[in-house]
Amino acid sequence: MALVVKDRVQETTTTTGTGTITLAGAVSGFQSFSVIGNGNTTYYCVTSGYLWEVGIGTYTLSGTTLARTTILASSSGGSAITLSGTSNVFCVYPASKSVYTDSSNNVSGYTISGGTIDNTPIGSTTATTGKFTTLNSGPEYAGYKFSVDSESSLNTAWFTSSDAGSTGLNISFMKDSASPAANDIIAQLRFFGKDSGGSQREYVRISGEADNVTSGSLAGVFHVFTISTAGTVTERLRWSDPDGLYNISGNFRSPTTYTNTTSTAANMVMANSTAILQRSTSSIRYKNSVEDAPYGLNEVMQLRSVTFKGNNDGDKIFGGFIAEEIHDLGLTHFVQYDEQNRPDALAYGNMVSLLTKAIQEQQAVIEDLKTRLVAVENK
Repeated sequence: MALVVKDRVQETTTTTGTGTITLAGAVSGFQSFSVIGNGNTTYYCVTSGYLWEVGIGTYTLSGTTLARTTILASSSGGSAITLSGTSNVFCVYPASKSVYTDSSNNVSGYTISGGTIDNTPIGSTTATTGKFTTLNSGPEYAGYKFSVDSESSLNTAWFTSSDAGSTGLNISFMKDSASPAANDIIAQLRFFGKDSGGSQREYVRISGEADNVTSGSLAGVFHVFTISTAGTVTERLRWSDPDGLYNISGNFRSPTTYTNTTSTAANMVMANSTAILQRSTSSIRYKNSVEDAPYGLNEVMQLRSVTFKGNNDGDKIFGGFIAEEIHDLGLTHFVQYDEQNRPDALAYGNMVSLLTKAIQEQQAVIEDLKTRLVAVENK
């Protein structure tokens, strides 16, 4: 389907209402709309009495109709007029679509935002190469240029500096707001591409944010986002002044490692469901509701010590326990569970307390037996 404009095209119609126009034949001395071509669009004007309408119509050979596809202007405030009696419909050049030169011979009228002229991209200053060169001749911009390489298959855009210094090229984004505030987005780089259905989609976004705008205490945040098919923007990486590197959806989140404590094991541990690193602690400062453990020798005597091979460790043999068996003994204090609440791992370090309690109970039995033995020997 193409937009086609032809000279001296005019027909009459007896169509009534605001729907598709059925054409009744060319007016004497004019061409019929058939010159537009089946399925093509054209600019049209239809008049019915004192009513008028200008728009983009689609011509269909079968039935010789002109669909009122887009209304550009009308005597009904931009809506389709209601036809009655015999009306005239003809090709026209709408004012809203016109391009013309003003009194200074500058092109005015319809804004041109893209395309080419004689195979040269609109806005290009070097017609033979299709490159955009120096953008500003002032001293602040001297030696800099922006170019789009259309001479190779690389489709590469370049920001080039002729400065021989060691500082390199600076590309700056400025949010010139008179009332800056925390969480203001300074600038975003958004990466688009088409999907398999031909629709334009955003895939990745990089964002710079003002975290603290107080003079003397400025702080910023760097974000990386990914975008789903549904358009959901999900933060994947954050780098802030107070926190440093912060992986949002991966396995590493450094800012809260020290203060995010757990009693799971010594040193560093990783939470099963969130993959967040945590610092394990033993100080009473990080504990509450402390009570003597209710388990001991009886539970230890039910433990089954096993050897096994890990599914991903080849023929290497390990020693340990089975998480499900420890769970079944009611020793849930030492079991780590996955997101489906299934036994998944054991806090082996914490099981020292279980063995210690068992040794203490066993030693109490030994001491009792020693006392009885001494009493028997002294008789």
